[in-house]
Amino acid sequence: MRAGVIVNTSAGKFEYIRKRISKLKEVFDEIVTGSGRFGGDFLEDVKIVDIVSSDFKSAIRELTIELSKCSDVIVSVGGDGTANFIAATLIDEKLNTPIMGIAGGTANVGPLVRFSLENIEKPSHIDFVDCLKVWKGNEHIGYAFIDVVFGDTFLGTLNGKMVNLSVKDFLESGRKVERIPCDDIAEKLDVLKNSRRISLSSKKVAQIIASPLNFSEFYIGKAVTGKLSWASFFKSVGILTISNRVIVDSYLKEHELEDPVLIEQILFGDGETIEVSGIKRGVYIVLDGNPMCECDYPIKLQGLRKCVKVLSGSQKAGWPVGWKK
Repeated sequence: MRAGVIVNTSAGKFEYIRKRISKLKEVFDEIVTGSGRFGGDFLEDVKIVDIVSSDFKSAIRELTIELSKCSDVIVSVGGDGTANFIAATLIDEKLNTPIMGIAGGTANVGPLVRFSLENIEKPSHIDFVDCLKVWKGNEHIGYAFIDVVFGDTFLGTLNGKMVNLSVKDFLESGRKVERIPCDDIAEKLDVLKNSRRISLSSKKVAQIIASPLNFSEFYIGKAVTGKLSWASFFKSVGILTISNRVIVDSYLKEHELEDPVLIEQILFGDGETIEVSGIKRGVYIVLDGNPMCECDYPIKLQGLRKCVKVLSGSQKAGWPVGWKK
């Protein structure tokens, strides 16, 4: 098997990656990788593909396209966000190459990342995963395989620690600035499902999260998960959750377990759309941990079935890989 390897040196656990990345040569017969920081600086005696793109996202797209021409699999060495950019290119370019995600990011909790360099093994089978396609106004901005988060912070690694980082600072200057999340993000929240307005009860909106429902059968019989326990019966492809407390938060304290979190859930099926508007200025969209843009136009979501091939091994039952020290 020939692997096209893409490395993200900005991933949260890059030093861990640097020390162990040579293990990939034990798994694959041949490796092709990008020049410099995208792989060539860390893998010896491999074929190198030069790229001309300067910014990270464009470089990932260019590499994914080029490596798909000469590889059996694209290996993402980074976190959920890195794998997201690669998978998005595979979808947009209608490429049939499967992806294999190697955990090295801040969280590593998504369906695209199923391997760890600590116990790397040969992939043994292929799964198909669902995602959400996301628009801002009429502009397609990306896909989500884990979640679409409406807020002003995202989870990242700073000085070796997982923290909430300012989306505004990251998008404007690339700086990682720690920030406490805003817990009031909506002026007058308006949610449409298939162009029909949904009646909401929330008086305060601290965070909005949408997720695709890969393996929704997991929730059958788990009534404590609310509408998620219905998802498989109605062949739902996604869920929108509106919460009065910030859920994606690194600042959790044990005493907060005593306080209730109030949520509203909206399921949607294949081909159905959800549109969200009425969001305050300074609130952004984050796709699988990647800060994207401000919510200054309505955000539309639609579920896509079986849109990407993902390689798995014996660790399949254990994903998400997460991060274990």
